[in-house]
Amino acid sequence: MAQGPMLGHKVRRLRRDRDVSQVALAGQLGISPSYLNLIEHNQRQLTLPLLLKVSRLFEVDLEAFSDEDETRLLGDLIEAFGDPMFRESGIERDDLTDLVNASPAACRAIVDLYRAYRTANDNVRGMSDRLSDDAFISSSIHELLTLLTSIRSFSEILHDHADMGAEERQKFLGIIVSESERLTDAVGQLAEIARGAGAVSVRASESEDERLLFWAGRKAAFPAVGRISPDYYCMDGTIPRGKLPIVLGRMRELSEQFGLRVANVFHAGDGNLHPLILYDANKPGELEAAEQLGAEILKLCVEVGGVLTGEHGVGVEKRDLMPTMFSETDLQQQQRVKCAFDPDALLNPGKMFPELHRCAELGRLHVHRGQLPFPDLPRF
Repeated sequence: MAQGPMLGHKVRRLRRDRDVSQVALAGQLGISPSYLNLIEHNQRQLTLPLLLKVSRLFEVDLEAFSDEDETRLLGDLIEAFGDPMFRESGIERDDLTDLVNASPAACRAIVDLYRAYRTANDNVRGMSDRLSDDAFISSSIHELLTLLTSIRSFSEILHDHADMGAEERQKFLGIIVSESERLTDAVGQLAEIARGAGAVSVRASESEDERLLFWAGRKAAFPAVGRISPDYYCMDGTIPRGKLPIVLGRMRELSEQFGLRVANVFHAGDGNLHPLILYDANKPGELEAAEQLGAEILKLCVEVGGVLTGEHGVGVEKRDLMPTMFSETDLQQQQRVKCAFDPDALLNPGKMFPELHRCAELGRLHVHRGQLPFPDLPRF
């Protein structure tokens, strides 16, 4: 059973501040060093006579031994561990009381970390709300992406047409310079918004070396994950930017539910997520669990208004999830388009639609020696 806040740690701190050894203080108090050690580690109560002796020896007021600070610290810890993120921790009030008694400095560090987390979380949510609802930010991001595409396109034209006349080349260069200046302005506006929302740092590369250094962090993410897990399963889903905090929180819950770690690597500016599900294929059931967790993450993306894929496309892993995003009518129309361009089902057969339809419904279907293609798929 936990006791109320004890005072041994205060005696230990006073002794160390005055550079007094435990043996020396024990002798002055008339007790053994081992008993003083127990007191300092809150395993024995500091009796009133001993408290008065310590007060006289160190010339401190008795108020220095008040447990008011510990009571306040305990309240702060209770508030921190009342956060939903700790709801499965099983930590009780008595556990926190014991922790305050044993190591108040560590408790203060925990409280400081929690408050920093709350501040950062509030900043992210505020920024996410602006990304979702602020027309200026949405238009700025759209302008930035448009300018990037324009600059890249004109640069590729110059690169691919070395025989272009001097006058035409100068026109293209002028466009690139103009668009680059507009891009710099757009980036500056977004940087100011980020700073106003509490961004920890905003950096722009000033040289090719710095640019490559920025990219090195992103490119090293996947190899780094390979160092901490035998296998990982890379997902690809896209969500509205403003839903990022919600989705990351739900993914943490799914990670705990399936007992698998998830490393989040993404380019959040366009809402494209690449959760890496860490597993060990040598452990029975982990591959299947990773696939199920991946499916739940993709369903979550659709649930918040996103899509099943941002870059990688739909294949066997996402085929059976198509109905979470499209109605049966949608899928039939898509299959009709495929039939028009691929009447012989040669292009990625059986990799996009969860249900294949007979030719009477959607187009021709080749039956060879009485065997239907892709017999594992259900048919209309």
